[in-house]
Amino acid sequence: MADFLPYITPDPEKVFSWLMNMTYACEILSYRSQANQLSELICNLLQYVDTTGNGKFLRSQVIEFRVGTLLELCDYKSAFDLLQKALEINREFYGEESDAVARNYETLGTVYFNLGQHKQAKEFHEKALNIRIKKSGQHKQAIEFHEKALNMGIKLYGEENGHVSRSCSNLGLVYSDIGQHEQAKEFHEKALNIRIKLYGEEHGSVATSYENLGTFYFDLGQHKQAKEFHEKALNIRIKLHGEEDDRVAESYNNLGVVYSDIGQHEQAKEFHEKALNIRIKLHGEEDDDVAESYNYLGVVYSNIGQHEQAKIFHEKALNIRIKLHGEEDDDVAESYNNLGVVYSNIGQHEQAKEFHEKALNIGIKLYGEEHGSVAISYNNLGAVYSDIEQHEQAKEFHEKALNIRIKLHGEEDDDVAESYNNLGVVYSNIGQHEQAKEFHEKALNIRIKLHGEEDDDVAESYNN
Repeated sequence: MADFLPYITPDPEKVFSWLMNMTYACEILSYRSQANQLSELICNLLQYVDTTGNGKFLRSQVIEFRVGTLLELCDYKSAFDLLQKALEINREFYGEESDAVARNYETLGTVYFNLGQHKQAKEFHEKALNIRIKKSGQHKQAIEFHEKALNMGIKLYGEENGHVSRSCSNLGLVYSDIGQHEQAKEFHEKALNIRIKLYGEEHGSVATSYENLGTFYFDLGQHKQAKEFHEKALNIRIKLHGEEDDRVAESYNNLGVVYSDIGQHEQAKEFHEKALNIRIKLHGEEDDDVAESYNYLGVVYSNIGQHEQAKIFHEKALNIRIKLHGEEDDDVAESYNNLGVVYSNIGQHEQAKEFHEKALNIGIKLYGEEHGSVAISYNNLGAVYSDIEQHEQAKEFHEKALNIRIKLHGEEDDDVAESYNNLGVVYSNIGQHEQAKEFHEKALNIRIKLHGEEDDDVAESYNN
Protein backbone atom coordinates (compact mmCIF):
# COMPACT_ATOMS: atom_id res chain seq x y z
CA MET A 1 0.00 0.00 0.00
CA ALA A 2 2.91 2.33 0.66
CA ASP A 3 3.67 2.17 -3.07
CA PHE A 4 0.66 4.39 -3.66
CA LEU A 5 1.91 7.17 -1.38
CA PRO A 6 3.76 9.21 -4.02
CA TYR A 7 0.58 9.33 -6.10
CA ILE A 8 -1.84 10.01 -3.28
CA THR A 9 0.00 12.90 -1.67
CA PRO A 10 0.21 15.30 -4.67
CA ASP A 11 -3.14 14.52 -6.33
CA PRO A 12 -5.22 11.96 -4.47
CA GLU A 13 -8.40 12.60 -6.45
CA LYS A 14 -6.84 11.29 -9.69
CA VAL A 15 -5.65 8.10 -8.01
CA PHE A 16 -9.00 7.44 -6.38
CA SER A 17 -10.87 8.25 -9.58
CA TRP A 18 -8.73 5.78 -11.54
CA LEU A 19 -9.21 3.05 -8.91
CA MET A 20 -12.97 3.66 -8.81
CA ASN A 21 -13.21 3.37 -12.58
CA MET A 22 -11.27 0.12 -12.44
CA THR A 23 -13.73 -1.14 -9.82
CA TYR A 24 -16.69 -0.20 -12.01
CA ALA A 25 -15.08 -1.97 -14.96
CA CYS A 26 -14.79 -5.14 -12.85
CA GLU A 27 -18.47 -4.85 -11.86
CA ILE A 28 -19.57 -4.41 -15.46
CA LEU A 29 -17.56 -7.50 -16.42
CA SER A 30 -19.08 -9.38 -13.43
CA TYR A 31 -15.66 -9.73 -11.76
CA ARG A 32 -17.28 -9.20 -8.37
CA SER A 33 -14.44 -10.57 -6.27
CA GLN A 34 -11.93 -8.22 -7.91
CA ALA A 35 -14.39 -5.30 -7.61
CA ASN A 36 -14.70 -6.01 -3.90
CA GLN A 37 -10.93 -6.17 -3.44
CA LEU A 38 -10.39 -2.91 -5.32
CA SER A 39 -13.07 -1.00 -3.41
CA GLU A 40 -11.66 -2.32 -0.13
CA LEU A 41 -8.19 -1.14 -1.20
CA ILE A 42 -9.56 2.31 -2.06
CA CYS A 43 -11.16 2.57 1.38
CA ASN A 44 -7.95 1.47 3.13
CA LEU A 45 -5.97 4.13 1.25
CA LEU A 46 -7.98 6.83 3.01
CA GLN A 47 -5.55 6.63 5.92
CA TYR A 48 -3.11 8.62 3.73
CA VAL A 49 -5.63 11.35 2.86
CA ASP A 50 -5.94 14.65 4.71
CA THR A 51 -8.86 14.74 7.16
CA THR A 52 -9.71 18.42 6.55
CA GLY A 53 -11.11 20.45 3.67
CA ASN A 54 -11.19 18.64 0.31
CA GLY A 55 -9.71 15.58 1.98
CA LYS A 56 -12.84 15.27 4.09
CA PHE A 57 -15.03 15.55 0.98
CA LEU A 58 -12.95 12.83 -0.74
CA ARG A 59 -13.22 10.57 2.31
CA SER A 60 -17.00 10.81 2.24
CA GLN A 61 -17.10 10.00 -1.49
CA VAL A 62 -14.84 6.99 -1.13
CA ILE A 63 -16.69 5.59 1.89
CA GLU A 64 -20.03 5.86 0.08
CA PHE A 65 -18.46 4.19 -2.95
CA ARG A 66 -17.32 1.29 -0.78
CA VAL A 67 -20.81 1.07 0.76
CA GLY A 68 -22.27 0.71 -2.75
CA THR A 69 -20.02 -2.28 -3.44
CA LEU A 70 -20.91 -3.88 -0.10
CA LEU A 71 -24.63 -3.45 -0.80
CA GLU A 72 -24.24 -5.26 -4.12
CA LEU A 73 -22.55 -8.10 -2.18
CA CYS A 74 -25.40 -8.03 0.41
CA ASP A 75 -22.83 -7.37 3.19
CA TYR A 76 -25.20 -5.13 5.10
CA LYS A 77 -23.39 -5.21 8.45
CA SER A 78 -20.14 -3.86 6.97
CA ALA A 79 -22.11 -1.31 4.92
CA PHE A 80 -23.85 -0.12 8.10
CA ASP A 81 -20.58 0.47 9.96
CA LEU A 82 -19.12 2.51 7.10
CA LEU A 83 -22.31 4.51 6.55
CA GLN A 84 -22.07 5.85 10.10
CA LYS A 85 -18.68 7.34 9.17
CA ALA A 86 -20.00 8.87 5.95
CA LEU A 87 -22.99 10.34 7.78
CA GLU A 88 -20.76 11.91 10.43
CA ILE A 89 -18.57 13.55 7.77
CA ASN A 90 -21.50 14.78 5.68
CA ARG A 91 -23.31 16.25 8.69
CA GLU A 92 -20.22 18.23 9.60
CA PHE A 93 -19.30 19.17 6.02
CA TYR A 94 -22.75 19.95 4.54
CA GLY A 95 -25.13 20.26 7.49
CA GLU A 96 -28.09 18.17 8.64
CA GLU A 97 -30.53 19.33 5.94
CA SER A 98 -28.36 18.51 2.93
CA ASP A 99 -28.72 16.15 -0.02
CA ALA A 100 -25.66 14.21 1.18
CA VAL A 101 -27.18 13.55 4.61
CA ALA A 102 -30.55 12.66 3.02
CA ARG A 103 -28.72 10.21 0.76
CA ASN A 104 -27.02 8.60 3.78
CA TYR A 105 -30.31 8.36 5.67
CA GLU A 106 -31.94 6.69 2.68
CA THR A 107 -29.13 4.17 2.34
CA LEU A 108 -29.29 3.49 6.09
CA GLY A 109 -33.00 2.82 5.66
CA THR A 110 -32.20 0.23 2.99
CA VAL A 111 -29.53 -1.37 5.18
CA TYR A 112 -31.81 -1.55 8.23
CA PHE A 113 -34.55 -3.09 6.10
CA ASN A 114 -32.22 -5.80 4.84
CA LEU A 115 -31.02 -6.43 8.38
CA GLY A 116 -34.65 -7.05 9.35
CA GLN A 117 -34.94 -3.89 11.49
CA HIS A 118 -37.99 -2.44 9.79
CA LYS A 119 -38.91 0.18 12.35
CA GLN A 120 -35.48 1.79 11.98
CA ALA A 121 -35.68 1.40 8.19
CA LYS A 122 -38.94 3.34 8.13
CA GLU A 123 -37.50 6.00 10.44
CA PHE A 124 -34.47 6.67 8.22
CA HIS A 125 -36.43 6.67 4.96
CA GLU A 126 -38.80 9.21 6.53
CA LYS A 127 -35.82 11.34 7.66
CA ALA A 128 -34.48 11.37 4.10
CA LEU A 129 -37.88 12.22 2.65
CA ASN A 130 -38.47 14.99 5.20
CA ILE A 131 -35.18 16.69 4.29
CA ARG A 132 -36.07 16.61 0.61
CA ILE A 133 -39.65 17.75 1.16
CA LYS A 134 -38.42 20.57 3.43
CA LYS A 135 -36.05 21.73 0.71
CA SER A 136 -38.55 21.55 -2.14
CA GLY A 137 -42.01 21.25 -0.59
CA GLN A 138 -42.73 18.05 -2.55
CA HIS A 139 -41.41 14.70 -3.78
CA LYS A 140 -39.95 16.45 -6.82
CA GLN A 141 -36.62 16.90 -5.03
CA ALA A 142 -36.32 13.18 -4.35
CA ILE A 143 -37.11 12.36 -7.98
CA GLU A 144 -34.58 14.91 -9.27
CA PHE A 145 -31.92 13.55 -6.94
CA HIS A 146 -32.40 9.93 -8.01
CA GLU A 147 -32.63 10.87 -11.70
CA LYS A 148 -29.29 12.71 -11.43
CA ALA A 149 -27.75 9.66 -9.79
CA LEU A 150 -29.24 7.42 -12.48
CA ASN A 151 -28.05 9.59 -15.40
CA MET A 152 -24.58 9.91 -13.92
CA GLY A 153 -24.38 6.15 -13.38
CA ILE A 154 -25.45 5.41 -16.97
CA LYS A 155 -23.04 7.99 -18.37
CA LEU A 156 -20.08 6.65 -16.41
CA TYR A 157 -20.72 2.92 -16.38
CA GLY A 158 -23.42 2.05 -18.90
CA GLU A 159 -26.92 0.70 -18.31
CA GLU A 160 -26.10 -2.65 -16.72
CA ASN A 161 -24.52 -1.75 -13.42
CA GLY A 162 -25.40 -2.27 -9.76
CA HIS A 163 -25.38 1.47 -9.03
CA VAL A 164 -27.79 2.10 -11.91
CA SER A 165 -30.10 -0.66 -10.64
CA ARG A 166 -30.19 0.99 -7.18
CA SER A 167 -31.13 4.36 -8.68
CA CYS A 168 -33.90 2.69 -10.71
CA SER A 169 -35.16 0.93 -7.58
CA ASN A 170 -35.19 4.18 -5.59
CA LEU A 171 -37.08 5.98 -8.36
CA GLY A 172 -39.63 3.16 -8.39
CA LEU A 173 -40.23 3.63 -4.67
CA VAL A 174 -40.61 7.42 -4.93
CA TYR A 175 -43.00 7.19 -7.89
CA SER A 176 -45.06 4.63 -5.95
CA ASP A 177 -45.26 7.06 -3.02
CA ILE A 178 -46.79 9.77 -5.22
CA GLY A 179 -49.13 7.41 -7.06
CA GLN A 180 -47.40 7.57 -10.48
CA HIS A 181 -47.80 3.86 -11.02
CA GLU A 182 -46.65 3.49 -14.62
CA GLN A 183 -43.33 5.20 -13.86
CA ALA A 184 -42.96 3.16 -10.65
CA LYS A 185 -43.51 -0.10 -12.53
CA GLU A 186 -41.08 0.90 -15.29
CA PHE A 187 -38.25 1.64 -12.85
CA HIS A 188 -38.84 -1.43 -10.66
CA GLU A 189 -38.77 -3.63 -13.77
CA LYS A 190 -35.58 -1.93 -15.00
CA ALA A 191 -33.91 -2.56 -11.65
CA LEU A 192 -35.02 -6.20 -11.72
CA ASN A 193 -33.81 -6.81 -15.28
CA ILE A 194 -30.40 -5.29 -14.60
CA ARG A 195 -29.97 -7.34 -11.43
CA ILE A 196 -30.96 -10.62 -13.08
CA LYS A 197 -28.52 -9.92 -15.93
CA LEU A 198 -25.71 -9.06 -13.47
CA TYR A 199 -26.27 -11.72 -10.80
CA GLY A 200 -28.72 -14.32 -12.07
CA GLU A 201 -31.98 -15.19 -10.28
CA GLU A 202 -30.61 -16.30 -6.93
CA HIS A 203 -29.36 -13.03 -5.46
CA GLY A 204 -30.52 -10.85 -2.58
CA SER A 205 -30.99 -7.73 -4.70
CA VAL A 206 -33.14 -9.71 -7.18
CA ALA A 207 -35.33 -10.81 -4.25
CA THR A 208 -35.60 -7.15 -3.19
CA SER A 209 -36.79 -6.18 -6.68
CA TYR A 210 -39.37 -8.97 -6.66
CA GLU A 211 -40.53 -7.75 -3.23
CA ASN A 212 -40.81 -4.15 -4.49
CA LEU A 213 -42.91 -5.31 -7.44
CA GLY A 214 -45.06 -7.42 -5.11
CA THR A 215 -45.75 -4.37 -2.94
CA PHE A 216 -46.40 -2.26 -6.05
CA TYR A 217 -49.03 -4.68 -7.39
CA PHE A 218 -50.58 -5.08 -3.92
CA ASP A 219 -51.04 -1.30 -3.68
CA LEU A 220 -52.85 -1.43 -7.03
CA GLY A 221 -55.12 -4.21 -5.75
CA GLN A 222 -53.67 -6.71 -8.25
CA HIS A 223 -53.31 -9.54 -5.76
CA LYS A 224 -52.44 -12.34 -8.15
CA GLN A 225 -49.33 -10.53 -9.40
CA ALA A 226 -48.48 -9.38 -5.86
CA LYS A 227 -48.60 -12.97 -4.63
CA GLU A 228 -46.47 -14.19 -7.53
CA PHE A 229 -43.69 -11.65 -6.90
CA HIS A 230 -43.67 -12.12 -3.12
CA GLU A 231 -43.44 -15.89 -3.63
CA LYS A 232 -40.45 -15.41 -5.93
CA ALA A 233 -38.76 -13.22 -3.31
CA LEU A 234 -39.50 -15.83 -0.62
CA ASN A 235 -38.09 -18.73 -2.63
CA ILE A 236 -34.84 -16.89 -3.35
CA ARG A 237 -34.44 -15.87 0.29
CA ILE A 238 -35.03 -19.38 1.63
CA LYS A 239 -32.51 -20.74 -0.86
CA LEU A 240 -29.91 -18.11 0.10
CA HIS A 241 -30.45 -17.86 3.86
CA GLY A 242 -32.52 -20.82 5.05
CA GLU A 243 -35.77 -20.47 7.01
CA GLU A 244 -34.51 -18.61 10.06
CA ASP A 245 -33.77 -15.23 8.54
CA ASP A 246 -35.34 -11.78 8.86
CA ARG A 247 -35.77 -11.41 5.10
CA VAL A 248 -37.60 -14.75 4.92
CA ALA A 249 -39.86 -13.60 7.77
CA GLU A 250 -40.57 -10.39 5.86
CA SER A 251 -41.61 -12.38 2.78
CA TYR A 252 -43.91 -14.58 4.88
CA ASN A 253 -45.37 -11.40 6.35
CA ASN A 254 -45.96 -9.89 2.89
CA LEU A 255 -47.73 -13.04 1.69
CA GLY A 256 -49.86 -13.03 4.84
CA VAL A 257 -50.98 -9.48 4.05
CA VAL A 258 -51.86 -10.44 0.45
CA TYR A 259 -53.87 -13.52 1.50
CA SER A 260 -55.66 -11.50 4.18
CA ASP A 261 -56.66 -8.88 1.62
CA ILE A 262 -58.24 -11.49 -0.68
CA GLY A 263 -60.12 -13.09 2.21
CA GLN A 264 -58.06 -16.30 2.44
CA HIS A 265 -57.63 -15.96 6.18
CA GLU A 266 -56.36 -19.44 7.02
CA GLN A 267 -53.44 -19.03 4.62
CA ALA A 268 -52.86 -15.52 5.94
CA LYS A 269 -52.73 -16.86 9.50
CA GLU A 270 -50.28 -19.57 8.48
CA PHE A 271 -47.87 -17.08 6.89
CA HIS A 272 -48.07 -14.59 9.77
CA GLU A 273 -47.44 -17.40 12.28
CA LYS A 274 -44.36 -18.46 10.32
CA ALA A 275 -43.08 -14.87 10.33
CA LEU A 276 -43.80 -14.56 14.07
CA ASN A 277 -41.98 -17.79 14.97
CA ILE A 278 -38.87 -16.77 13.02
CA ARG A 279 -38.84 -13.31 14.57
CA ILE A 280 -39.25 -14.56 18.14
CA LYS A 281 -36.49 -17.12 17.58
CA LEU A 282 -34.13 -14.45 16.19
CA HIS A 283 -34.95 -11.49 18.45
CA GLY A 284 -37.03 -12.59 21.43
CA GLU A 285 -40.42 -11.12 22.34
CA GLU A 286 -39.52 -7.43 22.72
CA ASP A 287 -38.93 -6.55 19.08
CA ASP A 288 -40.69 -4.28 16.59
CA ASP A 289 -41.11 -6.99 13.98
CA VAL A 290 -42.52 -9.40 16.57
CA ALA A 291 -45.05 -6.69 17.46
CA GLU A 292 -45.85 -6.31 13.76
CA SER A 293 -46.56 -10.05 13.49
CA TYR A 294 -48.80 -9.96 16.57
CA ASN A 295 -50.59 -6.99 15.03
CA TYR A 296 -51.25 -8.79 11.73
CA LEU A 297 -52.43 -11.93 13.52
CA GLY A 298 -54.85 -9.73 15.47
CA VAL A 299 -56.21 -8.40 12.17
CA VAL A 300 -56.60 -11.95 10.80
CA TYR A 301 -58.49 -13.13 13.90
CA SER A 302 -60.74 -10.06 13.68
CA ASN A 303 -61.49 -10.90 10.05
CA ILE A 304 -62.61 -14.43 10.96
CA GLY A 305 -64.71 -13.18 13.87
CA GLN A 306 -62.52 -14.52 16.70
CA HIS A 307 -62.50 -11.21 18.54
CA GLU A 308 -61.16 -12.39 21.91
CA GLN A 309 -58.15 -13.92 20.19
CA ALA A 310 -57.74 -10.74 18.13
CA LYS A 311 -57.76 -8.69 21.33
CA ILE A 312 -55.00 -10.84 22.85
CA PHE A 313 -52.72 -10.36 19.84
CA HIS A 314 -53.36 -6.61 19.57
CA GLU A 315 -52.68 -6.19 23.30
CA LYS A 316 -49.39 -8.08 22.89
CA ALA A 317 -48.40 -5.79 20.02
CA LEU A 318 -49.40 -2.71 22.01
CA ASN A 319 -47.45 -3.72 25.12
CA ILE A 320 -44.26 -4.39 23.14
CA ARG A 321 -44.57 -1.08 21.29
CA ILE A 322 -45.13 0.97 24.43
CA LYS A 323 -42.21 -0.76 26.14
CA LEU A 324 -39.91 -0.05 23.17
CA HIS A 325 -41.05 3.45 22.19
CA GLY A 326 -43.30 4.96 24.85
CA GLU A 327 -46.81 6.25 24.21
CA GLU A 328 -46.11 8.84 21.53
CA ASP A 329 -45.35 6.54 18.62
CA ASP A 330 -47.18 5.87 15.36
CA ASP A 331 -47.14 2.09 15.84
CA VAL A 332 -48.62 2.52 19.31
CA ALA A 333 -51.37 4.61 17.68
CA GLU A 334 -51.94 1.78 15.18
CA SER A 335 -52.38 -0.71 18.03
CA TYR A 336 -54.84 1.59 19.80
CA ASN A 337 -56.83 1.90 16.55
CA ASN A 338 -56.88 -1.87 16.08
CA LEU A 339 -58.02 -2.45 19.65
CA GLY A 340 -60.72 0.15 19.04
CA VAL A 341 -61.94 -1.88 16.05
CA VAL A 342 -61.99 -5.07 18.15
CA TYR A 343 -64.02 -3.43 20.92
CA SER A 344 -66.44 -2.07 18.30
CA ASN A 345 -66.86 -5.57 16.90
CA ILE A 346 -67.86 -6.93 20.30
CA GLY A 347 -70.21 -4.00 20.94
CA GLN A 348 -68.13 -2.25 23.63
CA HIS A 349 -68.38 1.16 22.01
CA GLU A 350 -67.17 3.32 24.89
CA GLN A 351 -63.91 1.40 25.08
CA ALA A 352 -63.66 1.54 21.28
CA LYS A 353 -64.10 5.31 21.34
CA GLU A 354 -61.46 5.64 24.06
CA PHE A 355 -58.86 3.70 22.05
CA HIS A 356 -59.56 5.60 18.82
CA GLU A 357 -59.28 8.92 20.67
CA LYS A 358 -55.91 7.85 22.08
CA ALA A 359 -54.73 7.00 18.57
CA LEU A 360 -56.04 10.32 17.25
CA ASN A 361 -54.26 12.35 19.94
CA ILE A 362 -50.95 10.60 19.25
CA GLY A 363 -51.33 11.16 15.49
CA ILE A 364 -52.08 14.88 15.86
CA LYS A 365 -49.21 15.33 18.34
CA LEU A 366 -46.74 13.57 16.02
CA TYR A 367 -47.85 14.86 12.62
CA GLY A 368 -50.46 17.58 12.95
CA GLU A 369 -53.93 17.34 11.40
CA GLU A 370 -53.04 16.58 7.79
CA HIS A 371 -51.72 13.03 7.98
CA GLY A 372 -52.96 9.63 6.88
CA SER A 373 -52.94 8.14 10.39
CA VAL A 374 -55.05 11.04 11.68
CA ALA A 375 -57.55 10.43 8.87
CA ILE A 376 -57.74 6.74 9.90
CA SER A 377 -58.58 7.73 13.48
CA TYR A 378 -61.26 10.18 12.33
CA ASN A 379 -62.68 7.46 10.08
CA ASN A 380 -62.74 4.95 12.95
CA LEU A 381 -64.41 7.43 15.30
CA GLY A 382 -67.00 8.10 12.60
CA ALA A 383 -67.71 4.35 12.48
CA VAL A 384 -68.11 4.17 16.28
CA TYR A 385 -70.55 7.09 16.35
CA SER A 386 -72.51 5.48 13.50
CA ASP A 387 -72.74 2.26 15.54
CA ILE A 388 -74.25 4.12 18.50
CA GLU A 389 -76.51 6.12 16.14
CA GLN A 390 -75.00 9.52 16.87
CA HIS A 391 -75.12 10.40 13.21
CA GLU A 392 -74.17 14.09 13.35
CA GLN A 393 -70.91 13.29 15.13
CA ALA A 394 -70.34 10.39 12.70
CA LYS A 395 -70.81 12.76 9.76
CA GLU A 396 -68.40 15.29 11.27
CA PHE A 397 -65.62 12.71 11.72
CA HIS A 398 -66.08 11.15 8.28
CA GLU A 399 -65.96 14.62 6.69
CA LYS A 400 -62.71 15.36 8.53
CA ALA A 401 -61.24 12.08 7.28
CA LEU A 402 -62.40 12.83 3.73
CA ASN A 403 -60.92 16.35 3.67
CA ILE A 404 -57.52 15.12 4.86
CA ARG A 405 -57.48 12.29 2.34
CA ILE A 406 -58.39 14.51 -0.61
CA LYS A 407 -55.72 17.00 0.43
CA LEU A 408 -53.09 14.25 0.70
CA HIS A 409 -54.00 12.07 -2.29
CA GLY A 410 -56.42 13.88 -4.56
CA GLU A 411 -59.80 12.44 -5.56
CA GLU A 412 -58.73 9.18 -7.19
CA ASP A 413 -57.69 7.20 -4.12
CA ASP A 414 -59.02 4.12 -2.29
CA ASP A 415 -59.17 5.88 1.07
CA VAL A 416 -61.07 8.80 -0.45
CA ALA A 417 -63.54 6.30 -1.90
CA GLU A 418 -63.89 4.72 1.56
CA SER A 419 -64.73 8.10 3.09
CA TYR A 420 -67.31 8.86 0.39
CA ASN A 421 -68.82 5.42 1.00
CA ASN A 422 -68.99 6.00 4.77
CA LEU A 423 -70.62 9.40 4.32
CA GLY A 424 -73.15 7.74 2.02
CA VAL A 425 -74.00 5.31 4.81
CA VAL A 426 -74.41 8.17 7.33
CA TYR A 427 -76.71 10.17 5.06
CA SER A 428 -78.74 7.04 4.37
CA ASN A 429 -79.10 6.44 8.13
CA ILE A 430 -80.53 9.95 8.65
CA GLY A 431 -82.91 9.60 5.69
CA GLN A 432 -81.13 12.02 3.32
CA HIS A 433 -81.13 9.58 0.43
CA GLU A 434 -80.20 11.99 -2.38
CA GLN A 435 -76.97 12.99 -0.61
CA ALA A 436 -76.36 9.32 0.23
CA LYS A 437 -76.74 8.41 -3.46
CA GLU A 438 -74.33 11.18 -4.48
CA PHE A 439 -71.61 9.97 -2.10
CA HIS A 440 -72.02 6.30 -3.02
CA GLU A 441 -71.77 7.19 -6.71
CA LYS A 442 -68.55 9.11 -6.06
CA ALA A 443 -67.12 6.10 -4.22
CA LEU A 444 -68.21 3.77 -7.03
CA ASN A 445 -66.69 5.90 -9.80
CA ILE A 446 -63.33 6.10 -8.04
CA ARG A 447 -63.26 2.36 -7.38
CA ILE A 448 -64.13 1.44 -10.96
CA LYS A 449 -61.48 3.84 -12.26
CA LEU A 450 -58.83 2.38 -9.95
CA HIS A 451 -59.69 -1.34 -10.06
CA GLY A 452 -62.20 -2.03 -12.83
CA GLU A 453 -65.60 -3.64 -12.40
CA GLU A 454 -64.52 -6.95 -10.84
CA ASP A 455 -63.48 -5.76 -7.39
CA ASP A 456 -64.92 -6.35 -3.90
CA ASP A 457 -65.12 -2.64 -3.08
CA VAL A 458 -66.84 -1.94 -6.38
CA ALA A 459 -69.38 -4.63 -5.47
CA GLU A 460 -69.89 -2.94 -2.08
CA SER A 461 -70.57 0.39 -3.81
CA TYR A 462 -73.09 -1.22 -6.20
CA ASN A 463 -74.87 -2.78 -3.20
CA ASN A 464 -75.08 0.62 -1.48
